[in-house]
Amino acid sequence: MRSSSGLLELDLKIDTASADLITMEFANSEHQNTVFRINKRLRRYELDRSKSGAIDFDPRFAAEQFAPMPNTAPVISLALYLDRSSLEIFINQGETVMTVIEFPSTPYNKVTLKADQPIQLDSGAVYILNSSWNLQ
Repeated sequence: MRSSSGLLELDLKIDTASADLITMEFANSEHQNTVFRINKRLRRYELDRSKSGAIDFDPRFAAEQFAPMPNTAPVISLALYLDRSSLEIFINQGETVMTVIEFPSTPYNKVTLKADQPIQLDSGAVYILNSSWNLQ
C-alpha cells in the first residue's frame, strides 16, 4: 500500500495461528524504515526504528523497543496511526500500546505486511489522513 502524504490510519485484524513472526514495515524511497514485529515465539511485540532516518543524535534512540505479549490468542487487532514523525500502535483495543517518534528525510509512503508462515487478514481498512496543520 502506498501513500504520498505519509499520514495513515490502518485498522487490521490478523489471524496469526500458523505464524511465529509477523512483520509490518513502514518505509520511504530513501530506504529508511520503521519495523513493527509480532514475535509469537518470544511472546513480545518489537518496534525497530534503527533505520528510520535521523538517529545519530543519541545512541539510545536507535535501540529496539519491546513490549510483552500478554495475550496468546491467534487473532490480533491493530490500530496504527502514522504521521510524518511518529507511529502509534494500539494492539488488541489498547491492551498494549507502542509509540515512537522518528525523523525520516521524506515521509513514509509504503507499508508492507509479511509473515514467516501464511496468515489471514480477517479485516482491514486503510485511511489516508489530512494534516491538521493545513486546515484553514
